[in-house]
Amino acid sequence: EKPTFLFLHQPLYNTVSGSLPGQGWDGMRNVSNTIKDVLKDYPNAILFTGHTHWTLDSKQPALYGKGINASFVNAASVGYLWNDEDKEEPGSEGLFIEVYEDYILIKGREFVDKKWVSSAQFIFQITKNV
Repeated sequence: EKPTFLFLHQPLYNTVSGSLPGQGWDGMRNVSNTIKDVLKDYPNAILFTGHTHWTLDSKQPALYGKGINASFVNAASVGYLWNDEDKEEPGSEGLFIEVYEDYILIKGREFVDKKWVSSAQFIFQITKNV
């Protein structure tokens, strides 16, 4: 019943920003389904990934497991960033994670401008009796 945080440098194919079909990167495609099959039994697991440097306000920065499967979160990049148009953007982004009894709050932060990324505020409910 406790949340579990997993970290992998590269995203699993078709989970978060930068790994979606047509976005030009699918390096984990050969093992993505195998890892997803293992994680499906852990609805309180969140897999954080990077590698693609996609911004936190891009298409699908998080994929919710909805209490059935694990969830997936794009961790963006503290270095150079890429957007949905496959263009480099200035900035430095990352995540703040707050764990509460019944949920996890993940907040995106732009470090250069010292601002929260309003489109990257995610709440993951903690599933009980799993």
